[in-house]
Amino acid sequence: MDTSKNFQGLASEGLIVSKTHRSIEEYMQDRVQYKIRIYFSKARRYKIYHLTTAVTMAISAALVPVLVNLDLGLGLPGFSSKILATFLSLLVTIGVALQEIFRFREHWRNYNLIDSNLRGEEMLFSTSASVYATKSQEEKNRLLVQRVEELIKDERWETIQMRTSTNRLTDDARLVEQIVNEY
Repeated sequence: MDTSKNFQGLASEGLIVSKTHRSIEEYMQDRVQYKIRIYFSKARRYKIYHLTTAVTMAISAALVPVLVNLDLGLGLPGFSSKILATFLSLLVTIGVALQEIFRFREHWRNYNLIDSNLRGEEMLFSTSASVYATKSQEEKNRLLVQRVEELIKDERWETIQMRTSTNRLTDDARLVEQIVNEY
């Protein structure tokens, strides 16, 4: 199998960008803008996951005591509001587990933060503001790369820590657990 041909194909599709020299414009496009798009997309996806599970859990948890205490007789033979309450309790339990396992809110915040930080760094650089104000162009370029790579490294570390930490219930999980345990 010719791996150089596979590598060439991936590189031509923009999936692998490996160069020994890169202009600042190429770096901005190949690394900074690419990472901003990736992090923005991930933040949006995890926000949707978090809000969907959180709203579903909140509504379900709120309905459980109502259904347990009121026999609504839903008009279906053999089906009572207690069965629906049991189903909703199960849904809340699954939602809590999903939030705890996948940590949607933490991922959303993490990706949103790195996206914002990269956009801010790009703005500071392009306007020669803050730490870039008194530097030569070459110094600004090196400083941008250093700061961007540090931000990316920190995000990776945070993600690894988040995915490997154990025995930590999120605030949402504690709240839902408390609501469910009360009934």
